[in-house]
Amino acid sequence: NYLTVEGMGLATVADSLAAIKKLVYEDRSVSMVDLVRALDANFEGHEALRQTLRHKAPKFGNDDPYVDELANEVSRFWTEEAFKRVAPETGKRYRGGYLSWNYWVAYAPKTAATPDGRLRGQFLSNGVCPVNGVDLAGPTAVIKSVGQISLETAPNGASHTMSFSP
Repeated sequence: NYLTVEGMGLATVADSLAAIKKLVYEDRSVSMVDLVRALDANFEGHEALRQTLRHKAPKFGNDDPYVDELANEVSRFWTEEAFKRVAPETGKRYRGGYLSWNYWVAYAPKTAATPDGRLRGQFLSNGVCPVNGVDLAGPTAVIKSVGQISLETAPNGASHTMSFSP
């Protein structure tokens, strides 16, 4: 008796928040003004900043509590907020989950550049998976990061896919 809302881009959001928190507010190596300009320009003319965001900020999927805690906080917040609401047409309560199917691909062209260094059009992260290509500490670290997400507030389930090269 629920309407499901499927989340996608959790790691994209967590990585973006981690980049802002670390590089803008803690290290002060990136200004918010420069970051906003770069995002508005889809990083055109700001490739050095994009590379800093991609390679100097913590990334979900590497067993790093700094960003794993942000992913958990975002997940808990949006799933709890979704569950508080009901559809006006049916009165059914919404419930969140991460069975994002292929929306993480389909919505990429419609989603602006993000503070993790992602360009407009590049894929968002899928389900509770890391952003493609940033999980550099191996599959066990990915599993440990995913394990830090409290999914009890996401009763619709979660998709976690891992691919290995032959």
